Amino acid sequence: MRSPQIGDLQALLTMVNIISAEDTYITLSGEVLTLEEEERYLSQIIFEIENGNRIQLFTFDGTQLVANADIHRVTRFRKRCLHVGEVAISILKDYRGIGLGKLLLSTLIEEARKLGFRLLILDAFSENTQAQALYEKVGFKRACEIPGAIKYKDRYLGQVYMYLMAV
Repeated sequence: MRSPQIGDLQALLTMVNIISAEDTYITLSGEVLTLEEEERYLSQIIFEIENGNRIQLFTFDGTQLVANADIHRVTRFRKRCLHVGEVAISILKDYRGIGLGKLLLSTLIEEARKLGFRLLILDAFSENTQAQALYEKVGFKRACEIPGAIKYKDRYLGQVYMYLMAV
């Protein structure tokens, strides 16, 4: 488990396209991302880490990236929400359910506290009860659900919002 590096570009591209093709509970839905798109994304990640606005952890099995988790500072409301971090996590199918998600989230939460985050937020597809149970295990609480907010495999699912007070 470590912070991303520019040399991780190909591993990141491979992982994101595997998860996108799986069409699981993430915002990507079968799109194939290009090397150029991921290069811009990875450069942005590294920039935000260097500026204290993001914590990102990559987990590898050999040379294969198998998990990617981050907390990024909410900057869209300028100074009013700089204490808030949005959490995201993705894990390849064969690596789910073995405790990796809990380890990643626990580590991210600890690091977020060190950087002064006071509130962590995330969202999940309403059907993704396995992820919601994991989030609750590390201390997140359910705030609300917006019915029909996500279109998933020709159905409309609820979007569940969760939070953790990090102080």
